[in-house]
Amino acid sequence: MISGKEPMRRVAFCCSLFLLLASVAAQEKASSRTKDSDSPAPTFSTRLPSEETVNSWREARGIPRRPLISLAQLWQLAVHWYANRLTVESRRPVPEEMMSIFESIGLTGPFWDPKSDQWTPAN
Repeated sequence: MISGKEPMRRVAFCCSLFLLLASVAAQEKASSRTKDSDSPAPTFSTRLPSEETVNSWREARGIPRRPLISLAQLWQLAVHWYANRLTVESRRPVPEEMMSIFESIGLTGPFWDPKSDQWTPAN
C-alpha cells in the first residue's frame, strides 16, 4: 500500500527534476555561447531543455527514463492542485481527485497513479 505522502513526493520529484534539468541546460547553453551570441534579454522559454536534450543528458549519466512534464502541464498542475489553498476549506486532494487532475492535463500511466505501489521506468 502506498503512503499518503507518496503522490506528493512524486510530484515534488518531477518538479525538482524539471527545474534541475532546466538549470543544467541553461548553464551548458550559456557556457557554449560566444560573446556575440548572448541575447541581451533571454527569456525563460529559451532556458528550458527539449525532450531530446533531457534524453541525451540522462542517457549520458545512466539515469533511467521517467515521465516528463511540460511547462504548460506543470502550470496547470499547480493551478488545479493549489486552487483552494487560500480558503478555510483548504485540503490536499484525495487520490481520486489527484487522478482526475493528472488525467485532465494529460499525465497518465502508473507513475501518476497515487494508488500505485510500483513504477517501472520505460526503456
